[in-house]
Amino acid sequence: MGFLLALPGGAKMAMLAAVAVAVAMFYWHYTVVKGERDAAMAQVGALQVANDIQVNTIFTLESAVQEWAAQASQMQETLGAMQEAQVEANKHQRRIADVLGKHDMEVLALGKPVLVERVINRGTADVFSMFESVTEGE
Repeated sequence: MGFLLALPGGAKMAMLAAVAVAVAMFYWHYTVVKGERDAAMAQVGALQVANDIQVNTIFTLESAVQEWAAQASQMQETLGAMQEAQVEANKHQRRIADVLGKHDMEVLALGKPVLVERVINRGTADVFSMFESVTEGE
């Protein structure tokens, strides 16, 4: 500070002006940088909120995909069971068509009505039980 007193008056003023300008520049730089930092922090906060929303959306979508896969697997199992039931029904249909092709039902019905009635009742019961087994999941 002693060197400042040794300077002539104009130099002192110039030196004080330079110091004042430097302080003003530092203050301006500080406020600009602080403002930019505050704006960046606000943007980081907004991006964090957007990121949280996206993470939740991804979690929801992953859950939906897992649920869909489980339902698809269950549907595949049900389809397999229905195909097996269809194969059994086709075998039964062929067996009945073979029996009916070998016998004249009109002659049997007139000659042995009780026998025909029992066979028809048993066949009807079989058909109803097949319908129940196929539709029991609905």
